[in-house]
Amino acid sequence: MKTKTNLARSIASIGALILLLGSSASASATWNRDGVYVVRCDEGMTPERILERQWFARPIELQLVGTCPWFEIKRDDVTVTARDNEACPGATVDGGIDVHGAWNVELSCIAVTGDDDGVSVFGGKAILEDVHIYGSNDKGLWIHESGAVEMIGGSVTDAESAVYFWNGSGVFEGVDISNNRGTAITLESNSSLEMNDGSISNNPGDGINASRNSVIDLNGVTVADNGRNGVALFGSSHGQFNNVSIWGNVRDGIYARKLVSIDLIGGSIFNNNNGVSLNQHSFAFVARASIENNRDSGVILRHDSGALIRNGTNILGNVTDILGSEELADVVCEGDESSVQIQEFANIGSIKCNHPDF
Repeated sequence: MKTKTNLARSIASIGALILLLGSSASASATWNRDGVYVVRCDEGMTPERILERQWFARPIELQLVGTCPWFEIKRDDVTVTARDNEACPGATVDGGIDVHGAWNVELSCIAVTGDDDGVSVFGGKAILEDVHIYGSNDKGLWIHESGAVEMIGGSVTDAESAVYFWNGSGVFEGVDISNNRGTAITLESNSSLEMNDGSISNNPGDGINASRNSVIDLNGVTVADNGRNGVALFGSSHGQFNNVSIWGNVRDGIYARKLVSIDLIGGSIFNNNNGVSLNQHSFAFVARASIENNRDSGVILRHDSGALIRNGTNILGNVTDILGSEELADVVCEGDESSVQIQEFANIGSIKCNHPDF
């Protein structure tokens, strides 16, 4: 009899606990049958608690309210947005978001900050729309281990290293990457980036630094006022530049070294140190571009490098810094190994090459 009484009390206690937990959760998170959860971080609920409970197949959407702590997404088909999304960002995540091997992850209309990485994508794929990442003391956006990111609008600012790809890929549309504390975009180890419109400016390091077989494809992008090179490519990497504007960088507009190839179609490169610098067996194809008013040479080729300059290209008015101007020209080939081929209707101001081909 006593055993039955104790059992009844235990069951009653468990039931009361369940009711208590349920009422506590409902006070901080509401949901509907479509899998939409309103996560009230201002009342103590966290996205992590919802994601841990809802480990099943159907898609879920978290609508954040207030400032939420770090959380990790390890399951597919998750959308994270702000409950109030009329003016983005409508909510903040302080501590970062880790996407670990998950696919079909969408982040929108939120700000992300914290002492470590802002948003980390390790494998899988994430779409970021109107996401603003700022104040990260490591990487603002970290794409690695075959991770992929599509970023639409939004920004990365005041990060130690703004965007870092290691064996990752990205497509950026209209993204602003400015006023960070180091290089704006780094790509290593077979990484790739397509960037359409948007700007990379006022960063103390390179605007873009790509190495070890990485590929960049810039279309209508502005790369300006960075503390080193506008774009630097190394180690068998490739750069495709279509109608870009590269100006005001402390070192070269485009710097390429060691078996790098670049295609420069249209656009303008001005007010850098050298406009385009090719080194150690690198090659450039240039068509309909304007390379003017750089402090040293417009195009300089060193160490068995080469260039084909097509009709419609203007390389004029460079060597604006008179110091050392006797060794400089609009187009310079250093040594006997480097050479340039220039088509008839390319407009070149001055040339210093041992083997120019017209």
